[in-house]
Amino acid sequence: LIFVMVLSGALVAGTRAGYAYNTFPLMDGHWVPPGAYAALPWWDNVFHDLTTVQFNHRTLAWVLFFLIPAFWWSTRTVDLPATVRRPLNLMLAMLGVQIVLGISTLLMHVPVALGAAHQGGALVLFALALWSAHGLRRA
Repeated sequence: LIFVMVLSGALVAGTRAGYAYNTFPLMDGHWVPPGAYAALPWWDNVFHDLTTVQFNHRTLAWVLFFLIPAFWWSTRTVDLPATVRRPLNLMLAMLGVQIVLGISTLLMHVPVALGAAHQGGALVLFALALWSAHGLRRA
């Protein structure tokens, strides 16, 4: 799911969708903005429509906002070595950093430094997810 989120972020950057709907948590007063998935064929929205591209990225962010802490919490009941627990803890912390970077980038109308930090944060979060998965598989 984090990988799909990274791909979604690439679409946001590629279409410059971050310049639209610079409000949070609503998109100009709407949870689901008018015009999302309005183009035909429907799948074209996912790749080219600024509203849909940003809506999808935000939706995935909310899903990860709930799933990663739930996953982290579920591992608390398992006896894991510190070498496995470390990437899990770092992944949870990086999620918080990444969310703050993403919201800040959006609200500040995509300054290049914040946008680049948000993209770099996505790589770090994905790497931590891979490290966690590798450690859990071995444990």
